Amino acid sequence: MSRPLTARRLAVCAATYKRPDCLRVLLECLAAVRVPPHTSLEFRVVDNDAARSAEAVVRELAPTLPGPCRYLSEPRANISLARNAALDLGPADLVAFVDDDERVAPDWLERLLEPMERTGADATFGPVERVLPPEAPAWLARADLFRMVRPERELTWSATSSGNVLIRGEWLFAEGLRFCEDYGRSGGEDVHLFARMQQAGAKLVGAPEAVAEEDVTPQRLRWQTIARRHWRSGINYQRVCRDVGVGRHPLVSFCGRTARGLFQCARGAVRPGPRGRRGAISRGVLELVMAGGGVSAWLRPPESEDFGDYDSIEQGAAG
Repeated sequence: MSRPLTARRLAVCAATYKRPDCLRVLLECLAAVRVPPHTSLEFRVVDNDAARSAEAVVRELAPTLPGPCRYLSEPRANISLARNAALDLGPADLVAFVDDDERVAPDWLERLLEPMERTGADATFGPVERVLPPEAPAWLARADLFRMVRPERELTWSATSSGNVLIRGEWLFAEGLRFCEDYGRSGGEDVHLFARMQQAGAKLVGAPEAVAEEDVTPQRLRWQTIARRHWRSGINYQRVCRDVGVGRHPLVSFCGRTARGLFQCARGAVRPGPRGRRGAISRGVLELVMAGGGVSAWLRPPESEDFGDYDSIEQGAAG
């Protein structure tokens, strides 16, 4: 499937939902993005809000972008439908996805392309650096609960997401892969797609220099929100394993996560200082929460989940 990249069309896609101020910041960043050599850019913004809250911002900033920009409304609140609508606007040689609440540097696309050209990857994944607000407690910052690592090596499907990714277009157009609608209100639609790609032979590679930034809202700092996200990640991991036929047996996964979680808790209990101790124990507890979510999905398999909160949906990737 991999082949050298020469002249190509690159479509930058963003789905958005009731965040016009965030989208404005993203589009201002994209206006400054450098166009890689032998590449023509186009931009596709899909508004998943029936009230079309993003339309005015897109119309205002479209002329500033280094390529044509198309706006489309997808009124059904489902992130898979929104992303698929962007793909259905027509084929491209390369497709980048970025979330509407992220910021990217001028060399963002170059940083995603470089490892793809060098390794022959079918998709490259940049990290999303979560920026904590000033009111975030110190122990939470030390715990690195929002940190995402993207080493420059081949990744497994469970380490992927669609918030900062570049994909060879033949997978999405010649092969016809799309985001699964059943995951569109639960999260995990992206790892489901990349699990299918990897199962079909795709090479998935990290692009650690292609950093995007995202502000963590105060609501996401609450322990209940963090734990709920990890429980959902455990559920979605097991759903993808079941639906795609990948991964380990649920009991093996449960035992592995449980062992890691207990080890983290034990290591944290003997750490000096309350901040370091609390952070390490929190990581261990969240590993146990993910184990519980996975085994619950195995014992009572959900056909779909509806968490209702679109911002939460974007956090619902398999862990």
